[in-house]
Amino acid sequence: MKRLLGVVVVSLGTIGLSGCLQLASRTDVNSDGSLTVSSDFGLDKAVAAEIGKLASVGKQKADGAASDFAAMCRNGFDGAFKDMQSALGAGGKSETPPPAQTGAPMVKGTVSERDGFVVCTFSETLKEPLKQYTEMMQKSGLGAGIGSIEMLPSGNGYRFSTSLRMSDVMQGQPMSDEGRQGVAMVAGMIPREMTTSVTIAGLKVENANGIVSADGKSVTWKIPLHRIFDMRPEAEPIKMTVDVFFK
Repeated sequence: MKRLLGVVVVSLGTIGLSGCLQLASRTDVNSDGSLTVSSDFGLDKAVAAEIGKLASVGKQKADGAASDFAAMCRNGFDGAFKDMQSALGAGGKSETPPPAQTGAPMVKGTVSERDGFVVCTFSETLKEPLKQYTEMMQKSGLGAGIGSIEMLPSGNGYRFSTSLRMSDVMQGQPMSDEGRQGVAMVAGMIPREMTTSVTIAGLKVENANGIVSADGKSVTWKIPLHRIFDMRPEAEPIKMTVDVFFK
């Protein structure tokens, strides 16, 4: 997530944003209690080509694997964070360590094209979601208060709870002045109507504060993108809660 976020923040802050970005995520709670988490990150083809160029700044590579956005997706955006900050003028001396040093798990994406967009999709199944989620949060350095997954007292479902604020996400994570300026720039450029969707689905959902489907099996939140990139400590957190049953 933070690896992908770095690519979005710095590259779009450099080349501009004009409605050419699509973001969506979905979590399916399977009948065995495992979670399948998928995220789509789509860019207009022309914008994707520009990001590929920025990612190649100052980076030596034998096979040109990071020369375009599609290759970056297949490689899990490895190393892109530092290169993007360099493109903003940080001189390659970012205070933020490269993703490989954060301990965050590397998930390689698959690439598809639809409606003029190149789409990078990340998908992973968590067999032990409670344990793996905790481990991922710890390895990525994200604050413990950002979100949680708990087993319901009945033992047949999970309670998902999220309170997302960018200042909390980045708490304790060094960021250069250029990086912070990039975030602020992106937040100011995103149209207010541009949103991303987050969906959680299972056998049924209850106690949800989002939009519940007609069949009662999923809930979706439409989140304004400018709120996700708002770094102000006083920004209102994005809150998502739901109980999802798998049996």
